[in-house]
Amino acid sequence: MQRSQQPSFFDFTLDEMRKILFEKFQKKFRADQIFDWIYKKFEFNPANMHNISLADRTTLAEMFDFSVFKPTLVKESQDGTKKILFTLADKKQIETVFMPSNDRWTVCVSSQAGCGMGCKFCKTATMGFQRNLSTSEIIQQVLRVILDFKRPDNIVFMGMGEPLANYDNVVKAIQILVHQKALNFSWRSITVSTVGLEPKIRLFFEEKVPAQLAISLNASNQQVRSFLMPVSNKFSFEKIIETVKNLPLRRRQKIFIEYVLIDEMNADDIHLNELIEALKVVRERIKINLIPFNEFAESEFRRPSLKIINRWHKKLKENRFISTVRWSKGVDILGGCGQLATKRI
Repeated sequence: MQRSQQPSFFDFTLDEMRKILFEKFQKKFRADQIFDWIYKKFEFNPANMHNISLADRTTLAEMFDFSVFKPTLVKESQDGTKKILFTLADKKQIETVFMPSNDRWTVCVSSQAGCGMGCKFCKTATMGFQRNLSTSEIIQQVLRVILDFKRPDNIVFMGMGEPLANYDNVVKAIQILVHQKALNFSWRSITVSTVGLEPKIRLFFEEKVPAQLAISLNASNQQVRSFLMPVSNKFSFEKIIETVKNLPLRRRQKIFIEYVLIDEMNADDIHLNELIEALKVVRERIKINLIPFNEFAESEFRRPSLKIINRWHKKLKENRFISTVRWSKGVDILGGCGQLATKRI
């Protein structure tokens, strides 16, 4: 993908585009027309936007880059999952995963090239942090999936990077994804996963960002969590629980608590009992997703037995927690949770 001299159209919300194009054309409706062509008709060539004057179409092509990046490589799993490698204009690379579940599809998008959070159970951490993705680079991942495969039912910000460390660009992308005149996804179909950047979590709810939130907890106490997730040295286990307790949730809204089960690390009975005790105070506010660890070559960690996984699930339900076991898709192509990584370029 070549770097364009023009700004990407996908970097702008409808309100921003209305202001820009009114100043240029003195026509209030022009931005709405283009959004309809782009996000409803998926027409990305201004020359084909026939309800816009030829002069204005020519000007638009000069003002913005309307191109949607194309995959460098697509791998398909035995379960139907597709892992898509994109090479960006500056040669950085990211991965996007498109996953089936019965008759529904979820796209897992990246928010950064690499990641600087250093979680020991995540392959992306081996890349280190390279840079934040722009709003357009996030939107284009979704558009490319729609164009090449089908419209997803759900969008999860669980690919490469820490979404809340790229807060502004991620939030703007969500605003485009949910806008009725853009891609028109329901806020309930979009989930943002964070390692627990507590000030950004509070801001996320204060600004009423139209998406659900998942917090990657992965431990039953501060000692284990700080070993697995260095960010916990700044935003502690206890602080995360206190924050969840006080968030201004919507009616019937829950926070997803993600717990990666790692054998002989955080999956013993003592950890289970400790977690139950710690989360009782927020039980009515959360759903717990148990994620069996997905192994990769660079990690010494291993997945616990099915017996242990089932015991955790059963006991959480017995203690009146809403809990599911989230089996990752695409593990055979390293497309599962915690398995994404590209070579450093």
